[in-house]
Amino acid sequence: MARFPVRVLIADDHEMVRSGLASYLEAFPDFEIVGEAENGEEALMLCGAVRPDVVITDLNMPVMDGVEVTRRIMQEYPGIKVIVVTGSLDESKQQEAIRAGAVRCVQKDNGYHELPDIVLAACTPPAL
Repeated sequence: MARFPVRVLIADDHEMVRSGLASYLEAFPDFEIVGEAENGEEALMLCGAVRPDVVITDLNMPVMDGVEVTRRIMQEYPGIKVIVVTGSLDESKQQEAIRAGAVRCVQKDNGYHELPDIVLAACTPPAL
């Protein structure tokens, strides 16, 4: 069963997106925002410091993109779930993120209201 509140780290190079996602998720009692990062490298460092349950990361970021940070989180912190958000329609890069270990890719333009359910589903083990 998921641990509540679900501890979430948000990584996106756009401050407005980060703070918007944080504000939106904090309105739900099931979530606690434990950190925000402006690139993948910062997100990876914060994973060690704040130990989130879920990282929501942008696919395209400077320094370390969403694919590489997902790959590194899976190697260094395999218990953390990663959800990738993107404004890009580049399906090959989205598939690369899934292969790296992301549980889901969500389009920024239409996945906003689905995100709470997606995060909760990522933290809930499948029913037997």
